[in-house]
Amino acid sequence: MHILYLHQHFSLPNGTTGVRSYEFSRFLVQKGHKVTVITGLHEWSGIKKTTHRIIEIQIIDGIQVIIVNVPYGQKMNYLRRIFAFLSFLIWATIAAIKVKQVDLIYATSTPITIAVPGMITAFLKRKPFLFEVRDVWPDIPLEMGIITNPIIIYLTKLLEKFTYRFAKHIVALSPGMKSRIVQKGIPDQKVTVIPNASDLLKEWTSPTEAKEFVHRHYPYLVDRPFLVYIGTFGLVNRVDYCVELAKRTLDINPNFAYLLIGDGKEKENVRQAAQEAKVLNKNLFIEDAVPRHTIPYILGASTIIASFVSPIKVLEDNSANKFFDALGAGKPVLINYGGWQADLLLETGAGVVLDPYDLDHAAHQLIEKINNPEWLQNASSKSFELAKTKFHRKLLAEQLETIFLEQVGQKK
Repeated sequence: MHILYLHQHFSLPNGTTGVRSYEFSRFLVQKGHKVTVITGLHEWSGIKKTTHRIIEIQIIDGIQVIIVNVPYGQKMNYLRRIFAFLSFLIWATIAAIKVKQVDLIYATSTPITIAVPGMITAFLKRKPFLFEVRDVWPDIPLEMGIITNPIIIYLTKLLEKFTYRFAKHIVALSPGMKSRIVQKGIPDQKVTVIPNASDLLKEWTSPTEAKEFVHRHYPYLVDRPFLVYIGTFGLVNRVDYCVELAKRTLDINPNFAYLLIGDGKEKENVRQAAQEAKVLNKNLFIEDAVPRHTIPYILGASTIIASFVSPIKVLEDNSANKFFDALGAGKPVLINYGGWQADLLLETGAGVVLDPYDLDHAAHQLIEKINNPEWLQNASSKSFELAKTKFHRKLLAEQLETIFLEQVGQKK
């Protein structure tokens, strides 16, 4: 097959964000398929433009990557983001239409506007269009009160409805996302759940290498158990929850530390909150985003790995990379929300679900687990087992390939 893969925020391993699309594309190329990716120029992608032209083509690990040189960053204000989305939409549509001999078009959100060039291209070329839902949009910004303009609400809901109905098949990243899509009138059999995947990071580095790396780059963590959060500092992530935890555990276990790594609009607010709570650079440390190839070392040396979101129901359906990286690293997972991931941790014993509201209780929950070597060892074992048997990237990539082959009338 020749697969046209549209992802505005496509990222490489030397970038600092998720590489689901890259890894799936690479897998498909290795299986003999041709993959053409159309992407924008995200500040965290690891992609470097080599020309001043609006569109350029690079061959990266066998993947033909068409780059629409429209910059995008989390620190942009709302209007600049809208402009970036619309500019990318126009140029991506032009680029997609020009791609020859395509068998299938696959677009992955967010933003949901990525569906537009995909649907237009599929219609003109009369080829199947498939859509991947990473976040049920616009549900999240609506429930968070980010979008309030009735015209924008109407248009986004209209686009969502049309996209789901036009798509030959939909891939959802969690059971909760699938439920929401089905509740919008889409047949159950039209939606397949393929969550984010785990790489077996535990096998990439030895404990000694991981420890040496962390001691070299984060010397303040020497001989300290620590929690690590690697991700975005955004409104949905509620990283300030960690500041409140650090404040409360400072008295219970002052040696336990928190390492927060990443960037985002809320980063300085989190830093300010940590300073006011008198935990910054004491038991809580904030660092800049790191390339993905260094993440196995950091996670490998950690005691427990966290994923946070704000206490909003729709966010419980998330499928954050950090959760699956924790499984791949063979470390206990800590979350502060309900939903399918909480159910999974409680069923398997692979981690702990903290109280999202009662921070005093959450702090005691955490330290109780940290002080229990038997629990840490068991949770680590259960975590890695999930990575190998349920969320291994190769297994999920094969599932996606099967869907693609079915849509073009082929069999494996």
